[in-house]
Amino acid sequence: AEDGIRDLVRSRGLGDVYKRQVQQYVPFDDPTPARRDVLERQAEARLARATAMQLDARLAIASAWITAWAATERRAAAEHEYELARAIVDVTTRGLAAGVFTSPELADAKAFLAEVDVRRSDAEGEVSETSFALAEAMAATTTVRVAGALPSAPLPPATVATELLARAQRLPAIAAVRLSARVDRARAVEERAARGPQVIVGAEVFRDEPGAFVAGLSIGFSMPHDRGQREAREAELAARTSDAEASQLGARAAIQLARGLHEVTHTQEVLEKLRDLLVPATEDAAARRQRALAIGETTIVELLAARRAALLARSRLADARAAHAWARIAAYLLVEATAS
Repeated sequence: AEDGIRDLVRSRGLGDVYKRQVQQYVPFDDPTPARRDVLERQAEARLARATAMQLDARLAIASAWITAWAATERRAAAEHEYELARAIVDVTTRGLAAGVFTSPELADAKAFLAEVDVRRSDAEGEVSETSFALAEAMAATTTVRVAGALPSAPLPPATVATELLARAQRLPAIAAVRLSARVDRARAVEERAARGPQVIVGAEVFRDEPGAFVAGLSIGFSMPHDRGQREAREAELAARTSDAEASQLGARAAIQLARGLHEVTHTQEVLEKLRDLLVPATEDAAARRQRALAIGETTIVELLAARRAALLARSRLADARAAHAWARIAAYLLVEATAS
């Protein structure tokens, strides 16, 4: 739009010379389908990234919850052992007065009580720390306390392990990278279509003086020198980079899933040995030492050694239960994420 004044009196400030021109650029290659394809691929990539973030959040929350559960179990074991240690000190104190035990044995019993008390304080601090970590993973504003039994998750039979490893390529994080490559390729097509040859169609009206109008149509042709080749080439290179990244992520995901399935079996074996063999054996040994002490057939030092072994076994059992639960939950979530 152009305006001018040739005669200020006659124009009354409205402008007696003006020009109006409209132009429309019409590309030979319609970029609309390419732009629509870019938008669709971007939406798919965003959805895949959101799904990947959701999977990471679920894994983080499960890990934090199980870690907090293990800390709670270790605190319970430390509390139980503390009560037993106090009972041993009481028995030793009375035995010293009766001439059954010696001062060094009482000192050993008190040292064990102090040791267990420190373990109890450490366990309490660990419970608090894991509660904060769980709250952070859950995006909660206050600490979260765990309660109840460990979660369990069904897993497919070991006979389909090969199929599961092949499905690792479907994990959301890998899908998001592959979709990013598709976005870049669609953008390359869009750049070439939008920056290709164009026809320029226009119309104009020109008034030179009152009562004199000139109207006309125009047509032109535009040929960009590079036709968007630089932008398209950059998008294609970005797509190749995403393809390479997706291939690397796919290989790592297969290893991660294979390791996860192996951990389920391995932690199950460790758990069974601790639950069925080590813990019952150490508890039985400690109980026998306790009864033997009452009839003078063992020493305080031997009893305290048995109690330490029992406490360590119970702590290891709690850790083994947590490790097995985490292995099952992690494997389940990864397998579930590859199902779609």
